[in-house]
Amino acid sequence: MKKIDLAVLAAASAALLLLAAVAAVAEPRDVLVVVLKEDNGKTSFHYQSTQDCQKFLNSFRLLRKEGIAVRLKFFDPEANGEVLKAYCIHPDGSIEHGGEDTKS
Repeated sequence: MKKIDLAVLAAASAALLLLAAVAAVAEPRDVLVVVLKEDNGKTSFHYQSTQDCQKFLNSFRLLRKEGIAVRLKFFDPEANGEVLKAYCIHPDGSIEHGGEDTKS
């Protein structure tokens, strides 16, 4: 398994803390967090708030079980790639993993 760059992990942690602070003021929503294997070969971390996090995780689990790669495209910053790991962070702070491949 490839190691995620320490700077990427530190930036992701800071972003999650900021997102949590913003979410505390706004309407509670899930946050989808993924690790992507980008088309350019880099591994990157991305997140977005969503109301469909559970639906995505369910689909991700089923497709991975069938051996089908799941791809996502993010904007700002733009990134395209295969989802290596997926998580939902719920408003209560609990974290749900996207399946066996994403257990930490």
